[in-house]
Amino acid sequence: MKILFLILLLNIFVFPQVKFSQINIDSAQSLANNENKKVLIDYFTDWCIPCKELNKYIFEDSTISEYINQHYICLRINAEKDYGSIIGKKLNLQKMYPTVILLASNGNEIDRIVGLIPVEGYFQKIKDYTEDINTFTQLLEKEKNDDSDSLKYQIAIKYFERGNFETAIHYYKYLTKSEMFNSDGDIYYKIGYDYSLIGNIDKAKEYIRKAINKNSSSKYYKEFLEKLNNE
Repeated sequence: MKILFLILLLNIFVFPQVKFSQINIDSAQSLANNENKKVLIDYFTDWCIPCKELNKYIFEDSTISEYINQHYICLRINAEKDYGSIIGKKLNLQKMYPTVILLASNGNEIDRIVGLIPVEGYFQKIKDYTEDINTFTQLLEKEKNDDSDSLKYQIAIKYFERGNFETAIHYYKYLTKSEMFNSDGDIYYKIGYDYSLIGNIDKAKEYIRKAINKNSSSKYYKEFLEKLNNE
């Protein structure tokens, strides 16, 4: 009786959290299909501090975890393990941590959330993507009738997160004409950074210098240019 009482007591005080299954992605998709759910993958590394914060503030939040468990079969995959490397290539995941990728039960990507943002915004993204709202596919569809700079910026970020740096550069260059985005040098920095990722160091330097011209007080821009000069 004492043991039963202790078990019941522990169950009362155990904090709800996201239930991560110890199965591979194919089994997760099959299970999700049977349970009318989707698949959520937490793509992380052991050394990533934001990954630990994601677990603490998102996956251990009782409201968020209840929602995720209701709608998803969840996996936690270490990007630096063999299986993580295979999945990363299969899903075109970049070395940006944490990345949470949401998949339909057939394996098609719904969308992904890269990095860590405030809890309320993170939860809203999960809910939106679950309901097929503001996904990358929808943003591209919306662009047919919406030429706004803010939408193009969102799309540029989405391409960047998927490693399509050349297309991201195309969108960022368009935004250099925008009063909304070209005032502080950030757009020029993003272009330069993306050029560095595809190995065009001369172009990278050109745009980082433009970023510095826009914001000469930015120590970060100057340090990145110095790094490029040393390559």
